[in-house]
Amino acid sequence: MFLNLNVHEMLHIYGMELYRKQYEEYRCMPRGYYHFCTDGWKDGKLFYTREHYSLGMCMIGAIALLYQIKIYAFVLMPNHIHILLSGKGNDCVNAFTYIKRRLSHRLYQDGFKALPSDYAFKLIPISDLRQMSANFLYILRNPYEKQFSLPTSYPWSSGWLCFSGMENIIEGELCRDISVAKKRRLFGTLCKVPDEWKVNPMLGLLPSCFVDRSMLNKLFDSPKQFETRLVKDYESFVQIARSFNENVEYSREELSNIAQILINDRFPGKRMEQLITEEKGEIAVKLQREYDLDSTIVARLMRLPEHIIRQFNTAKEYKSV
Repeated sequence: MFLNLNVHEMLHIYGMELYRKQYEEYRCMPRGYYHFCTDGWKDGKLFYTREHYSLGMCMIGAIALLYQIKIYAFVLMPNHIHILLSGKGNDCVNAFTYIKRRLSHRLYQDGFKALPSDYAFKLIPISDLRQMSANFLYILRNPYEKQFSLPTSYPWSSGWLCFSGMENIIEGELCRDISVAKKRRLFGTLCKVPDEWKVNPMLGLLPSCFVDRSMLNKLFDSPKQFETRLVKDYESFVQIARSFNENVEYSREELSNIAQILINDRFPGKRMEQLITEEKGEIAVKLQREYDLDSTIVARLMRLPEHIIRQFNTAKEYKSV
């Protein structure tokens, strides 16, 4: 059957088969907590305009309505979506199918490239509260990572609900006052939408309508604890990013802070300028292996030539670091 297919077509068929098998596994997953993340689409965007993002907000609310899913945090990035939720694997697959269908249809209608048939998502189980809090923070940190905004001021996420009074300021039209036809356009379903849900003309469905904020209060004791971990839980961010094949981007201040944390752990009481070359080598290797930093960045941070940093990474005495 493959004789008349080119390499691209064969890879597409192979990829679709892998996705089919993955979805079968997802459908069998029991009710639990999950990090739901769509692919980062390199050939286009999921959201080009404010109207697209507004539609996205309605879609996230709709999956909580249509499927037995609770949403604790989410963010709509230009080319991918993160959601922290609880539900069954089967409902998560159905939710993704709904999102993919609605987004693809809207993009095509507006003259943009529709989503490819092999556009997929990942579903990562979450087993404990520490993992839950790390994923919660990772999701809200995404706009900050991509230099869009502060984590809690990005409009297309649940971040501005966290220890904020913004939901008491931003108004919306009650769904009971919206026509059936308009609600169908907004949510893509004939299912009854709660009368008390509110739709803002700029933002779409307000996240306060469907985000379960009990998890926020369970995970973080105070705004200060939330903000501190939001900007300093570096190790967790790296581990989660690896599971989704994403990169974590650090500022110069963050890199210096990470290096000093490693120094405090291995050489208590010392600062960077007090380390001898061999001690810097140990920290350099940890930075590369644990934080996925390339040798150029590490060399600049450690104030050493890049070729020396590369030598540290291959030296036998640092193999077990």
